[in-house]
Amino acid sequence: MGRISATGKVIPLRSWATDGSQNPCGILIGTTLIDAGEEAEVFLCDDGDVSSSRLIFQGPDTLNTPVGGIQLRDQLKRLGVKVIDSVEMTGFDNA
Repeated sequence: MGRISATGKVIPLRSWATDGSQNPCGILIGTTLIDAGEEAEVFLCDDGDVSSSRLIFQGPDTLNTPVGGIQLRDQLKRLGVKVIDSVEMTGFDNA
């Protein structure tokens, strides 16, 4: 997620933007569907370990996408978010 500098609103990160939302401010916790023009209160993770397999980016962005010459992976690390490679094992059958 990125924060628009002028309004302080948090929106999905857009690496191609120039309004501040190109810089990560946290990772959305859970799935939230919001209609265009609507607003909702959401929760962000801005510290701790996060599995790389659980991250979803908008458009062509990846952890390796550079923004301002710094990969998103490294920008998240600066926030306190450590992206780790892991296997998702939280399912009932752990398959």
